[in-house]
Amino acid sequence: MYIGELARRTGVTRKAIRHYESLGILPEPKRKGSYRVYDQDDEKLLCVITEAQKLGFSLREIREISTTQNCSRMLPVDKVLQMIESKRAELRTAIADAQRLDRDLAALTDRLGSMHETTDAEYPVDSSPRGKV
Repeated sequence: MYIGELARRTGVTRKAIRHYESLGILPEPKRKGSYRVYDQDDEKLLCVITEAQKLGFSLREIREISTTQNCSRMLPVDKVLQMIESKRAELRTAIADAQRLDRDLAALTDRLGSMHETTDAEYPVDSSPRGKV
């Protein structure tokens, strides 16, 4: 199939397909004259690339996987599983950080609420220009 058909079938733009080729993520396709010719394996790989991006993998990470493919164009499953576990660890860290931030914000809300309940006075805000004569 030509690049237009591959783009239509995968939902990836022609420009992105060429970009992936230039980065070495997608192998250089066969040629029929000046036309790029792709096969089912290219379509499958492009779908994997798209899915990996949706899951938060960078093009650099995807390239690292794709450049370690063996001669039969199969993905190195052990390497992929290792990278998935690493991405999951990053996600768990980000979740823990977000939960910690949420607890801190809740505590600040409670403290401000307590301060507001103990005094009805409004807190003055200095609106004078700073550093001006």
